[in-house]
Amino acid sequence: MNLSKTKILQPIQKKLGNTNIILVGMMGAGKTTIGKALASSLGKEFIDSDHEIQDRTGVKIPVIFEIEGEAGFRKRESEVLIELVKKNNIILATGGGAVLSRENRQLLRRGGIVIYLRATVNDLYRRTRHDKNRPLLQTQNLFVRLNELYVQRDALYRETAHVIIDSGKQGVRFLVQKLINKLISIDFNNIMQNNNKNAMQTITVDFTPSSEKRSYPIHIGHGILQQVDLIVSCLSQKRVAIVSNTTIAPLYLDKLRTALEKQGIISVPIILPDGEAHKNWETLNLIFDALLKNHCERNTAILALGGGVIGDLAGFAAATYLRGVPFIQIPTTLLAQVDSSVGGKTGINHPLGKNMIGAFYQPRMVLTDSATLNTLPDRELRAGLSEIIKYGLIRDPAFFDWLEQNMHRLLARDPVTLNEAIQRSCENKAEIVAADEKENGSGPC
Repeated sequence: MNLSKTKILQPIQKKLGNTNIILVGMMGAGKTTIGKALASSLGKEFIDSDHEIQDRTGVKIPVIFEIEGEAGFRKRESEVLIELVKKNNIILATGGGAVLSRENRQLLRRGGIVIYLRATVNDLYRRTRHDKNRPLLQTQNLFVRLNELYVQRDALYRETAHVIIDSGKQGVRFLVQKLINKLISIDFNNIMQNNNKNAMQTITVDFTPSSEKRSYPIHIGHGILQQVDLIVSCLSQKRVAIVSNTTIAPLYLDKLRTALEKQGIISVPIILPDGEAHKNWETLNLIFDALLKNHCERNTAILALGGGVIGDLAGFAAATYLRGVPFIQIPTTLLAQVDSSVGGKTGINHPLGKNMIGAFYQPRMVLTDSATLNTLPDRELRAGLSEIIKYGLIRDPAFFDWLEQNMHRLLARDPVTLNEAIQRSCENKAEIVAADEKENGSGPC
């Protein structure tokens, strides 16, 4: 490794320390190939759990399947994984079926940073169609078999993983660099403290190399609304104004206020009428009236608890009250979570045009709790899903393939699947916003 490459990798090597990186995914996803390359880049030891089983038994995997059946192999696999995760500073490539056991999934999450290398069924078929060493793939109709296994296992991989990367058709060097960039951006402390299927994920809207420090996090998780330490960390004073509406406030306002009070934060509730028809000057003035009446100061943050209309109104108020006060988005509709809460567009409607009056004003943070979607009407859920599909169609084909495979889970409001869809949508939106914040036409789409 040359000196310049060593210098580039030093920050991530220091951040990772002896933390293990564990690769999960389907047969043919590239766990061994990418794992070896990643281990070489990061100076870690590479171990393949299937190879470890073969070394210990002295026979190949197909022979174990033939003699002991799949149940016998899975038992050996679990025993090996228990030992391997106790090691430090390794890259561990697991077998495709390692996640079938709930105990294994929990074990892997505790053992390090779990990365799901995801590939489409078409890519998996292309990579494995000539492989005679995978017992579960010895069938006349390989594509159908791969699709069956994918449907069975994809949700389990996502449940287990802290990070998801599409292996697709990109080269190994590109994927390794993509993985390293992803590892640089994630919060390791948060990952290790939230080892459960709804663990919070955090992505960043990054405006660098802008000289202004305006980058901000988007926290995504299921049931995180009351993790108000995330909000408190963004506050300059122990007082906030919470803008909501007559539909959302009865559902979530008291819970949020109570959680804030336990942290010593006083809140001023501002309840607005619900609906697009109220996104106007009159409703905006209701916010200003409440802020002035309660002597809110320049350091009093405004929290937007609701859908896109609330986010637009509260954001515009934050941009203009005292010429700008801190602003935090807490979107409660899927459409707001994947679109309007990200990017800083705020405003109101005018009789001569929609959203014609407003400001670009970035929040300090976005707190997205997918549990709030449990109370969302089906029609509004589908509106949000339509926006999600647009990201796949316009700029993320791999995401579109994933949506086709998982739409039934999204419609069923599966929290793990929703979190994944929200995260990938926000990653796409964040890239667009960072490249063209004020829609000057220079962005990617």
